[in-house]
Amino acid sequence: MAFVALALETRERFLGKSIDIASDEMTGEQAAKIVSEASGRTIEYVQTPLEQARAMNEGFALNVEWMTNVGYSAAIAGLRKQHPQVGWETFAEWARRQDWTVLGSSNERIA
Repeated sequence: MAFVALALETRERFLGKSIDIASDEMTGEQAAKIVSEASGRTIEYVQTPLEQARAMNEGFALNVEWMTNVGYSAAIAGLRKQHPQVGWETFAEWARRQDWTVLGSSNERIA
């Protein structure tokens, strides 16, 4: 939201530009580990096989295929340097701020 506010407040700086934004970069396994640590729950990353995704929904399958073959990219270090006023945070910092009690007790399985 802070980047959106910056873009709206100083729109002239951004007119006609395309900018990929991200504040962190990690694998699904790394994200699961971070959420596990922050929540006190064991979170397992499971990648949906493409054929299973296709059986569920073709649009979802196209997204899984794109993420597998292309994926997102952003020059995170450059973004932080060019726009320090945004107050970038890592995924781990974000995860520590969340109320993970919504997940229920630690012995429940969430599907």
